[in-house]
Amino acid sequence: MVDISQWPKQVRQLEVSDIDYLGVDDKKKIYWDGSPIVTSPLSNLNRGEKIAAWILGIVTILGGLGGFAQGWVAYNDWACKMQWRIAVCPSANIKN
Repeated sequence: MVDISQWPKQVRQLEVSDIDYLGVDDKKKIYWDGSPIVTSPLSNLNRGEKIAAWILGIVTILGGLGGFAQGWVAYNDWACKMQWRIAVCPSANIKN
């Protein structure tokens, strides 16, 4: 159940008669009393939060690439110990 006591005083619950104020266009955009309702989550972020989100995204991608590189090195080391020729091993490690 929703606790409406925490809502701002000027906000009230919708009533059945309020459905007449809602509208939708051909592109599925929602309107309230003819004005578009902003549904983008980025529209609520200030400039600092958007910059922080971009930095976090870039750091996450770099972390993923670092994890991939670490996995590749671990695989290559293991494959060299198994003497697989598919691995890129220093020539001293390969025994014929």
